[in-house]
Amino acid sequence: MDALASVTEVPRQQAERIVKDLAERGEVRARDLQRSARELAERSAKNRRELMGLISKEIQRQMAGLGVATKAEVERLQKRVRELEKLSTPKKPSKSSSKPKGTKSS
Repeated sequence: MDALASVTEVPRQQAERIVKDLAERGEVRARDLQRSARELAERSAKNRRELMGLISKEIQRQMAGLGVATKAEVERLQKRVRELEKLSTPKKPSKSSSKPKGTKSS
């Protein structure tokens, strides 16, 4: 995912260089330089978030198609197994109930 970030997101310094080049060519006024660089960096970050969201959704779709359980489903099943194990484990008699009645302890 970090590799994807480097492809889709323009760092602020790079955005400032791009906008500065545009300003030198007269395409952007010098006073608008900072604002334009910020907007370019923000737009790039937004595009990255949207692309990451699309990729995440596609991964989830593919995993569901394969029948792979989600983390939440596995956790729910683990909890249920623990509950069932507690119910099926025979209770050990306590020390006080294991002695025959009428005998004294030494």
